[in-house]
Amino acid sequence: MDAIVLAEDDPITADAVRGPADGPRTAADIMAPHVVTLGPDVLVEDAAKLLALHNISCMPVEGWDGKVVGIIGQADVVGKIGQTVADVMSTDVISTAEDASIEQIIALMSERSLEWVPVMSGDSLLGVIGLADIMRAGSAARARRAGGHHVSER
Repeated sequence: MDAIVLAEDDPITADAVRGPADGPRTAADIMAPHVVTLGPDVLVEDAAKLLALHNISCMPVEGWDGKVVGIIGQADVVGKIGQTVADVMSTDVISTAEDASIEQIIALMSERSLEWVPVMSGDSLLGVIGLADIMRAGSAARARRAGGHHVSER
């Protein structure tokens, strides 16, 4: 995957970082709180079905104790029929805290070439932030400044 470049002078990124007038926006403000997860013993073909069903590119993998133990994405499941999620998942879980600023999240995602990042409180999964969430935050900030109307820049 190519590096994600979201520059501060980009209107969408700048709007997302600026946030509402009452203070900076955080991970908790923009995360998707309902996260599809699966266990490490699930078959890869079932993981592929879940990814397709929910139209998502990655899912956190939770152990029996509810702790995130890995991540599985679309590329991990291709051609791996018969294997388990534990066999193919990435165990290098890069996450952010719920109080992280959007600016920090953008930097993390850019530096590590991430399309999404789990939001954690200790070992607990609180939500997920994807590139689309950051784009929506920027779009909403522009709409607020335009008096509640969505502004399209073409």
